Amino acid sequence: MLDGEPGRIWIGGVLVTRMPGLVASYDLPLDSKGLQNRDRTVIEAGALRDSVQTILAVSEDPRVVDRFARHVLGGGKLRESEQFFSHPSGSSPRARAAWRTWGRANLPENCFFTISGHEEAKLDLKDKGFTEVTAAGLPEHLRFALMDRLGVQLARIRRARHYERTRGRTTWVADKSLTTDERTVLTSARQLIRRAIGPFAIDRVRVYSKSESSPCASGFYSPATGDIAISRSVLAQRPRTLHVLLHEAAHRVAHRGGGRWLPILDYGDRSRGFENMLCDFGTLLLGYLADGTALPELDVDVDVDPVPALRQRRTAAADDPAVPAVRRELAHLLTARLPHALAAGGFTDEKDLVASTAVDFDYWRTLTRPKTIGHRQQRGGRAWDYDKVALLAEAAGLHPPVVWLGYHLCEGPLYHRPRERWGTSSGPWTKNMRESTLRACTNLLKIGGSYADQVPALRDLAEGRTPAPGGDDSWHAPARALLALERSRLALDAVSSPNVPSQHDFASQANPTHASH
Repeated sequence: MLDGEPGRIWIGGVLVTRMPGLVASYDLPLDSKGLQNRDRTVIEAGALRDSVQTILAVSEDPRVVDRFARHVLGGGKLRESEQFFSHPSGSSPRARAAWRTWGRANLPENCFFTISGHEEAKLDLKDKGFTEVTAAGLPEHLRFALMDRLGVQLARIRRARHYERTRGRTTWVADKSLTTDERTVLTSARQLIRRAIGPFAIDRVRVYSKSESSPCASGFYSPATGDIAISRSVLAQRPRTLHVLLHEAAHRVAHRGGGRWLPILDYGDRSRGFENMLCDFGTLLLGYLADGTALPELDVDVDVDPVPALRQRRTAAADDPAVPAVRRELAHLLTARLPHALAAGGFTDEKDLVASTAVDFDYWRTLTRPKTIGHRQQRGGRAWDYDKVALLAEAAGLHPPVVWLGYHLCEGPLYHRPRERWGTSSGPWTKNMRESTLRACTNLLKIGGSYADQVPALRDLAEGRTPAPGGDDSWHAPARALLALERSRLALDAVSSPNVPSQHDFASQANPTHASH
């Protein structure tokens, strides 16, 4: 009963007691008389709880739904007798439909609720214009049941479904539609950040006028593609353009790695890893300012279009500055050798060549489309097994230890170590990495000549006698020397990739004293 003073309890129309703190009053059926005490003045607490919760759980009355919904969403508390949201009787389809109807009529279209541990998702959704629905007076398990009745989703689930639904719903601005001033601001800002942070910081930048996935944002980074998007409205101001591009570049570098930085898991907004990346960027830029050092020039920019910031073709993996130079050189070596291998073996294409070895094509794809150091994925993308790599190397007419070391030497200090120890571990490499490296050394000794000359340096690395610091790829020199020997042996042209200069070369030009923390 919703009229009059709440908290009154009747049985068969006879008032038997009052309970302060209830949201409504209740008239229990006559068969509930047996639940009273001898004086007919008190109802047993457990029996009252079960009776009231059952009444409320199955109620389809819009007025009952409205009374309780507004009470709890306004922060009100409920006595145990009225905490019915998780009651088994509440699974009645019509009762649930009544609550869902109220939610659709009275709650914002884009809303969510949150619990402890969902703070980042909560802030992300608020940035996108979503509204948080709260019920502060309810314990967590009842909040879940209430929000389920109302059709309100948990923050992380709501965010995930938002991105699924709005994927691709971005209105892109064609390059030719930008004004001369907009092109100039974007191009200069992009090039400035690439010089300050590194050529790996930004690749393709796309301009949009509207995005349903990030309606309140001035830009966003797409982990699946590595692209950075920026709102056209931002291009009217150079400082704002630099702000957005530097912010998104921090997401990209934290996610993919590059230069002195290894990829990290927490690269999203409002995460410790992302904040540390922004601090690293600030430290680097302050170092330039304090030392009076000019920003390094890019040796050879990968951009070839008249307006490089707006080019629509992404940098190929074999030319990506974030990928170690040794892996890029290996990819170019395999690509240059492929036509000769196809002709020599009578293969129709690279898939036919790989199929002849019975090795999964993912191995070849990984070697020719290399990943950044520290890249990890659940399936594929590793090409770790020495024997499988050897089969592919032999099919391509290359020495197996050269190919294996060309891809895996740069992972030596990281392999089979937890992320929190990356960049801090010293001493011998882990057992599997050390044994595979020493196996490659044994094979190099069998080849002899200049190939064997690299063995002492490789052994010193594997045993931890030679440091292998992160952000400095000078210790990759033995593997790069072996790749150069292969090119010379096979009379292949020199690497034509514009990004082959090492990350160490770029870092040393920038400021070798300001290392990442």
